[in-house]
Amino acid sequence: MKTVIRLSLIVCLFLVPQVVSIAQPSPRPVEPLWFTVNRHFTTWPADYVSHILLHSGTGNTFFCAGRSEYPGVYDTHGAMVATFDRTGTLIGSTLAFAGEQGEEFTGMVEMADGSISTSGTVYDYDDWEEARVDNFSLDLTHNWSYRRWTTTDYVYRAGSVAIVPDSGPETLFVPIIRQLRGTAFNDIQAHLLDSGGNLQQTIELDFPETDRNKPIPTTSGPPESGSVYVGHKNHVMYVHVDPYILNWTTEVSSNIVSMTSTHDSGIIVAGFHTQIIQSYVTKLSAAGVEEWTLWLDQDIVHDVIEMESGQLIVVAIDNSVGEPDQDQIVLYGISSTGERAWTWRNRYRTNGTCLTVTGDRTFVMGGYYANEETRSLLAEFMLPDETHFTDPGDLRIRPMITLHDAFPNPFNAATTVALTLPETANVTAVVYDLLGRPVRTLAQNQQFSAGEHRFAVDGTGLASGTYILSLDAGAAGVSSRRITLVK
Repeated sequence: MKTVIRLSLIVCLFLVPQVVSIAQPSPRPVEPLWFTVNRHFTTWPADYVSHILLHSGTGNTFFCAGRSEYPGVYDTHGAMVATFDRTGTLIGSTLAFAGEQGEEFTGMVEMADGSISTSGTVYDYDDWEEARVDNFSLDLTHNWSYRRWTTTDYVYRAGSVAIVPDSGPETLFVPIIRQLRGTAFNDIQAHLLDSGGNLQQTIELDFPETDRNKPIPTTSGPPESGSVYVGHKNHVMYVHVDPYILNWTTEVSSNIVSMTSTHDSGIIVAGFHTQIIQSYVTKLSAAGVEEWTLWLDQDIVHDVIEMESGQLIVVAIDNSVGEPDQDQIVLYGISSTGERAWTWRNRYRTNGTCLTVTGDRTFVMGGYYANEETRSLLAEFMLPDETHFTDPGDLRIRPMITLHDAFPNPFNAATTVALTLPETANVTAVVYDLLGRPVRTLAQNQQFSAGEHRFAVDGTGLASGTYILSLDAGAAGVSSRRITLVK
């Protein structure tokens, strides 16, 4: 039987990505190790990454969740999950769910068995929404779904999924906001799922204010605490799950967008003020007491993470220019005591949406690149050894090489791949089998001028199967394409 307990108030044909080296002036606060702007999650022309995590079981596989769509075309939206290796090269992708008006991921966590659980919402009509949790294996096999369907009385949206840190059976904590049809009434429930996606219990969370259009970020409490932090609008709750106890609730500056637990059992809250369009980062102690707040620039913050050193990384979007194509990614480095250490900006029609730690001094940012079409974006950065840096100002992504799709593909005897270079470059083009052995060398450190060039791949003497055409143009970029020979 489902139990309801009331607590008193107190976020394929996925073509192989283009990996781009980025030259930057010195001094610099962070060093991009690689930067990839992918063609698509699917054959649809618009994609973006909204959530990313490094799979701890493998240590070299990223899970990305995002969205694909045909802009402005009805009934062509899909929420996608994809995997990448540590160089930003696609491994695989799958359609998670789809709706006629849109979808969004709101959270993603790694389970004890190595699978990935995502939370999100499907929007099919103005009066119909589906809050859901989906689980995928490392090979992107879809294991199960938990769905909270819209009813005749309520419309539902999902917040960010979290894992309850406890020594007992694994439990997922999923906040879901519901709106009573025909009224302005909203409330928030926490749905507790077991590792198989089965609903165990429902808790009603009494936030002082609720808004179905505002996010509900969560983050797990300290190890084996059995507690979860939940944020909504400008309030943070610290909830013990079994038994269900509201430990404390705290008011912060304004709308909460992201939260992360810290090594000292505290919590970092990041959000922005809707009236002045200015972001903030707040540190709360384990008891919910504010330790410091740092106001940032005219930005909209999207995510925050804590590095092993205790330094915080914040990704935000600066749209102070007021034009969408002038948006710029802003990365902030913030000390554990709330001091701004460095700022990295990139004005090139790019948007950063999510972060994940990949090492003691490295992290990956996900987002999207908006030009004539929207394309997903991943970049890994390395922090230098120093603590404070000079702001390098505006940095731009170098023009990228474009390695076009092979045609025909699959092919029987031969196929052709076109390359567009933004500048003169020495190019090496090699075809590898899936074991990494070179089977064809098309160019070896050969100089090509800016413009389009074509490479022919002869399948004579090769066995049927999939091969990788890898192209290295030095500072102009690196890219690859899968080609399939069928005899």
